[in-house]
Amino acid sequence: MQLLKVQMTYKNIQRMRHIVAVLIKHGFYSVVERMNLHRIVPFSKRLRKTAVEEAELSLPERIRLVFEELGPTFIKLGQLLSTRPDILPEEYIEEFRKFQDKVPPFPFEQALQQIEKELKKPTTHLFQKIGEIPIAAASIAQVHRAVLLDGKDVVVTETRHRTYG
Repeated sequence: MQLLKVQMTYKNIQRMRHIVAVLIKHGFYSVVERMNLHRIVPFSKRLRKTAVEEAELSLPERIRLVFEELGPTFIKLGQLLSTRPDILPEEYIEEFRKFQDKVPPFPFEQALQQIEKELKKPTTHLFQKIGEIPIAAASIAQVHRAVLLDGKDVVVTETRHRTYG
């Protein structure tokens, strides 16, 4: 039980480091600093603190990019926020609406790894081919066309998973 607590604590720290690094990357160093979280990321990642601020992206655009990079949970939050014009200004609603139908796909290599992990076999033992370009991508998963070894056309769905570090 104690080992499980240590593992969960380590995982939570890694996630927090990842979140803070993404915030810094997208120009939110001042927020991270005010929350006294800047010390949990390596100095090299803190050096990027002004890169995005200088890119002249709007605040809603930068927040959307943070949500995108942080993955499914944050994308879902953006989708929810896009439906709340009663609590957010229109420019935020417009930016978060992009999560309704314009979620960027994750890399094909990552999709292959997920498929092999879930099916416990190399994709070459399961499919003649898998389409590299997804036919659909959403906050939780994406879908690819594939052909089974027997020639039958199928679709394969894989979920988004994040790694931290």
